[in-house]
Amino acid sequence: MDDKLDLIILGAGKPKKGDSPSSLKKVSMNESALDWQLNSFANFNIHNVYYMGGYEIERIIKEYPKLRFTIIPEWESGSILNTFLNAPKTTNKTIIMYSDTIFDNFINKKILQYNSDVFFCYDSEWENRYLSRDQSDIDLAEKFNLNDFNSGKKFLVEYTGLVALNAKALDFVRKNKKNLKGKSTLDLVYFLQNNHFSISSFDIKGKWAELNSNDDIARFILGTKADTLDRLKPILKKSHIGTLINFTTKDWKEKRKEILKKIQNSFPDHSLIIRSSSFNEDGWIQSNAGGFESVANIDSKNLSDLDKAICLVIKSYNENKATYSQVLIQECIKNVKISGVAFTCILENGSPYYRISLDTDSNSTSSVTSGAKANLKTFIVSRDNPNVSDLGNYFLSEIIGSIQEIEKVLNYNKLDIEFAVDSQNKLHIFQVRPITVDHSDYELKAETLFSEILKNQKKFKSLQTCSPNNFGNRAIFGNMPDWNPAEIIGIKPKPLAFSLYRKIITDNVWAIQRFEFGYRDVRSVPLLLSFSGQPYVDVRASLNSFIPAGISKKLAKKLVNVYLDILIKEPIFHDKVEFKVAFTIWTPNFRSLAKKRFENYDFTSDELNELEFNLKKITLDALAYFDKEQDSIKKLGSKRDDILKSKISKIDKIYSLIEDCKNFGTLPFAHCARLGFVARSFLNSLIDLKIFTKAREEEFLKTVKTVLTEFNHMKIRAIKNEHLKEDLIKEFGHLRPGTYEIDFNAYWEDPDFYIFNESDKENINHDIDSNFILTDDEEKSIKKILSELGSKISPRKFLKFMSTAIQKRESTKFEFSKNISCSLDILLELGEEYDIKRRDLSFLEYNDIYDLKLNLVNISELLKRIDQRKKRFLVTSMIELPTLIVDEKDFSVFEKKTLVANFITSKRVEAEIIVLGPEKVDLNILKDRIVLINQADPGYDWLFGNNIAGLITEFGGANSHMAIRSAELSLPAAIGVGPSQFEKLLRMNKIVLDCEQNIIEELN
Repeated sequence: MDDKLDLIILGAGKPKKGDSPSSLKKVSMNESALDWQLNSFANFNIHNVYYMGGYEIERIIKEYPKLRFTIIPEWESGSILNTFLNAPKTTNKTIIMYSDTIFDNFINKKILQYNSDVFFCYDSEWENRYLSRDQSDIDLAEKFNLNDFNSGKKFLVEYTGLVALNAKALDFVRKNKKNLKGKSTLDLVYFLQNNHFSISSFDIKGKWAELNSNDDIARFILGTKADTLDRLKPILKKSHIGTLINFTTKDWKEKRKEILKKIQNSFPDHSLIIRSSSFNEDGWIQSNAGGFESVANIDSKNLSDLDKAICLVIKSYNENKATYSQVLIQECIKNVKISGVAFTCILENGSPYYRISLDTDSNSTSSVTSGAKANLKTFIVSRDNPNVSDLGNYFLSEIIGSIQEIEKVLNYNKLDIEFAVDSQNKLHIFQVRPITVDHSDYELKAETLFSEILKNQKKFKSLQTCSPNNFGNRAIFGNMPDWNPAEIIGIKPKPLAFSLYRKIITDNVWAIQRFEFGYRDVRSVPLLLSFSGQPYVDVRASLNSFIPAGISKKLAKKLVNVYLDILIKEPIFHDKVEFKVAFTIWTPNFRSLAKKRFENYDFTSDELNELEFNLKKITLDALAYFDKEQDSIKKLGSKRDDILKSKISKIDKIYSLIEDCKNFGTLPFAHCARLGFVARSFLNSLIDLKIFTKAREEEFLKTVKTVLTEFNHMKIRAIKNEHLKEDLIKEFGHLRPGTYEIDFNAYWEDPDFYIFNESDKENINHDIDSNFILTDDEEKSIKKILSELGSKISPRKFLKFMSTAIQKRESTKFEFSKNISCSLDILLELGEEYDIKRRDLSFLEYNDIYDLKLNLVNISELLKRIDQRKKRFLVTSMIELPTLIVDEKDFSVFEKKTLVANFITSKRVEAEIIVLGPEKVDLNILKDRIVLINQADPGYDWLFGNNIAGLITEFGGANSHMAIRSAELSLPAAIGVGPSQFEKLLRMNKIVLDCEQNIIEELN
């Protein structure tokens, strides 16, 4: 046997998944694949390690400079065998392996024991090495028949890529490589066998893993759940694992009586819980935790109940591979104080945060996974700085300490851990499962994200300084308090959408509108800024912009600080600042609201009088503004037509459309939106003062004729007249699910789906009441209110004001969005000319278009910017931030707060839910479903023609687009439930949406 060994690692090709080279992929908490491979041979007499690379070889060289590298120039077209044949000449026994495989250490010892010329490893358990192995991966597996090597066994096995050659075989290959045909090192083995070299092999029986499946890696490192718990049980100091019995559904079918007897012997006179452990649940390919049955409080002495409970759990699997799913039997924990589930990374993208969901009051150990508990607490904690001391007495420090101990023992940091804390503060671990969601698209070093968090904290601190014209002792930031960026462009928008929103609204239009309306002049302050590419409103600037211009500086400063304090104490109002925090107009219940809102603050009568007087002035001016002619929005359409018909360049057309949108579209829209808020606030006050009932409010809103009304009427006519279809597409085709997002199709691109779908025939004739007549008492009460305000308009004209204000808010938005959509369409045409993909265009910014117009950049430079922003967007997508940022620690540790939704109508509906994104779906599945969407964007108007039962949005306010649409159609809706509640809803199937009682609950 040779004393010295050489190792050749074949890593030239691009990985099957993700962008990082296979060798750099993390397989455990502290080791990459290459670390694992090198460590597994650490005790061998390895003389040289040769790395045969191509794809991103520079990164590997930088990480492992001591290895001996050979760069394969034709790696993109060459085969694995060709990569090997380019290896340096060696005279030692040589081990050859693929860069995307890892092996159990005992395999390496087998290599030293062989005496043949050639030795290789195969796997006879390849088909069931891990349960979720899909057919496509099985088809791609490198299989061969064992009988080819005179084993006497005629069945297919999988080749692992691990092969060793002695010096004699290597010398023969070098001298005869011109005669060597094939693509794999398995062809090398066949070649040597045909030339009479001795061959030996070893059945590895699943003791290895390929990096193309996270399930494979997790199974290799952790084993089964029972293996994991057994491994942890004697080692853990910070938590406790009780007695556990597990068996597969196959075991239950074959050894039912023995299993029942074993359970009773192991748990004499105990209350038991029978837990599901489906392979689908454990893989986390979908959010299936709690999707299967668990049965608690089963008396171990009651054989019948025990048998029935196990059968119930097994029955709930209903899956093709249920034979291999497990059932876990554990003792029920008594006197549960806290129960919960912890993910040691973000499930969707693997980002390095602990995500801990707790139930602190139901005394159940399964409420979190089952989704049965509505008011769970969810905490997001950066792995780099898990300081949770300020988050309340929820045992979080101890839970995180226990999680870290488990990670260290297992050397694995993508785990799902189920636990409970009893009344004696003993922490019990029930299950430890790998998170095997494929995170290949999110390969980023944790250190990069931790550095980003520090940058955000420094930026936050630098923004605390108060400018002379921007009152307030501190700055806080939210993604919904003003102009609702989370609702309109999303919490993690692409650069183009973000930059367009800033350009046409939040850079200065927002402040111009407030100034023209009679508020303080903050035109020098932008409203929207970015933390890691995520949009956040400067709440201090927003609150300054809502102070009436006539108020003294002293009172203005006091009001801003009080408003900030109210919001910090009640963060659930972050999307209802104008309704629950700041006074921005006068309503007849101002005094009662002010008394309640300011009860903990020292306001004098003179200060309240000053505030009320100035709010009345703004409100009176708003009513007068109702009669003003809005020429700007009327000009926008004709100017747009002129631009589109002109022969100017595409870049000039885009620039002109956006500039006109800002000057003639979004400014009048901002005024109309403010008038709409005045109308909404008065409606609320009429209900508060019991002048209107909730039912009367609904009657009034049904009479408000918006763009959707026109859309329905045109559709009726278009169905009867083919010629009118072109008019309908021309008028409404610009809409898209994501007004600012170029990557989403506009209606005109697929009118049969968005406009002329067949599933809406039952709803197409929907019409609204044309009249709303005030009762004598209502008219008398409203007249008194108007008199108190100092207005001379009649109650009926005031009612007309409210109706028209809501209408104009929607019609002006509809009009200016045409400019945005046309500019995006032209940009798509430009992208085709320059061979830039649609999705890549979303990584441009508006300033890029401006620079291109001025000839400051060329297409090559634009492509570089796109590439840089795509890399930057990876950071954006992986950074976790709260809805409201009030302290620098919020960048690393925060609670996901449950928000107060805006319930529309007083209806109650029970239905199954369906979750939608911007992409198309089968329209037939929408009927009678409650639809869940993230944003209350106008581009989702197509939903309303499909007989949906209800609507729930993650983001959106009481005066948002979808709120108005739902009210018009009397559709039960919950607008703006917030991220925490939305996540819980995603795990549900059928719910009750009770808008009168403000309740959303799961139906079993």
